[in-house]
Amino acid sequence: MYLASKVYTIDDQRPTKLVIVNSMYKKDSHLIEVLNEELLLDIVDVGASKLEGDADPVYEKLLNSGLAHLIGFEPNINALDELNKTKSSNETYLPYALGDGKKHTLNICAAWGMTSILEPNYELLNYFHGFTEWAKITSKTVVETKRLDDIQQIKNIDFIKLDVQGAELLILENAPKFLEKCLAIHTEVEFLEMYKNQPLFSEIELFLKKERIHFA
Repeated sequence: MYLASKVYTIDDQRPTKLVIVNSMYKKDSHLIEVLNEELLLDIVDVGASKLEGDADPVYEKLLNSGLAHLIGFEPNINALDELNKTKSSNETYLPYALGDGKKHTLNICAAWGMTSILEPNYELLNYFHGFTEWAKITSKTVVETKRLDDIQQIKNIDFIKLDVQGAELLILENAPKFLEKCLAIHTEVEFLEMYKNQPLFSEIELFLKKERIHFA
């Protein structure tokens, strides 16, 4: 997880929200007592679909307690329909693929969880059981991505969750406005190139350090 160091500064107007995020990750049993109902957290989930076997999102308890509002992004129409069937009044899901605002080729894989705008790195994936089959490209389609900063439905972000198969850095680089006030980021990172030319942990960490958001 990444935390924004700027929330520690004296002139910041929302330091109490850092306590909320920390408590969420420590699974603090007194979380509800800590929260002020007036401090409704703004959460963004990029890659919001729930795959079979996935654990509940880290923000699930906050959402179920009515202490957060979620805007999720899921370009897979079938997965989007499933999310909309079970959503609460505090959840909004949008069908956009996020990125740099340009067109990209989306490589649709046998397992949707492997689908990416980057091509799978089969040379590496051959070493992992099942991954070659899951990452088999079944079709390609061109998608026009949107910058996170350009999404009109979003007014503020306190917490970002990213699971976008190698496009994490691209999305973060195109969200300077929201990163300025974001308190914490929960992102998938890799130490090996699961996809060709995929930015790795070190590159993402260096970028976020420049934004005063530090690994924790």
